[in-house]
Amino acid sequence: MTSAGSCTVHLLNIRSPAVPFQTNCLTEVFFDEAIAQAAELDAFLAREGRPVGPLHGLPISLKDNFKIKGLDATVGFVAWCNEPMEEDSVMTTLLRQAGAVLYCKTNVPTAMVSGPAGVSPLDHKS
Repeated sequence: MTSAGSCTVHLLNIRSPAVPFQTNCLTEVFFDEAIAQAAELDAFLAREGRPVGPLHGLPISLKDNFKIKGLDATVGFVAWCNEPMEEDSVMTTLLRQAGAVLYCKTNVPTAMVSGPAGVSPLDHKS
């Protein structure tokens, strides 16, 4: 299966209305761009006879704290909405160089805080 075909199948499963809309898990969705990027990777593989990198064609979602040029990176703060990033974060660049296909950004707790402040998850007793 091609990268574009694999990404399309994966994204069709996510487009189910039950996934992103009932759970509010996605903050940015760029499926069409992902399929176009996967098609470019397929063309590279056909032309060069080798993958771009170890993640060639693998669909990857990023948490909303990573910068993607042209998209918001709010880290859960409403005040940071509608302020698209001017550059990619280092992680975004490294993933793309390795051949990953980015397709969405996922929600995070405000400021990446989870659980009561000051309590270490290592101290949690079940």
